[in-house]
Amino acid sequence: MANSIFVSRDDTFELTVYYTKEGDFAVKKSDQLTDEEKESEYSSVTIKFSVPDHASAKVMMRRSTSMVGGMSNFDNSMFNNMMFELLAKSWDLKDDNGKAINFEAAKLNEMRPDIVRAFVELLQEKLDEQGLYEAILMS
Repeated sequence: MANSIFVSRDDTFELTVYYTKEGDFAVKKSDQLTDEEKESEYSSVTIKFSVPDHASAKVMMRRSTSMVGGMSNFDNSMFNNMMFELLAKSWDLKDDNGKAINFEAAKLNEMRPDIVRAFVELLQEKLDEQGLYEAILMS
């Protein structure tokens, strides 16, 4: 991530989630696997995310907060969905023939919930490392 007060569309980072190649489906984050397991037992999907700017932080908060009876209600699930969908920009997915699958934000909703959950956790961790997660929540 860039060290500037301004966020560029080119400011991105990648996160990778691993899943079993065969047998019962299992999802793991990188720190849960050895390099040998990654190569022999698991496939991976990498998603490139944009660094959030103030405008995207406001959108995430506005869409995950509602007013009920004069009180503000924060929907954490909606926030996680918004963060994942708004910041995801591309992926390295390929079909069974090895052809790249075009990235479409709408396709993110077709992913398995366990894969998305792993990405959301990694995304929260990455943004927290940069001091951005709490800043978004305060936008």
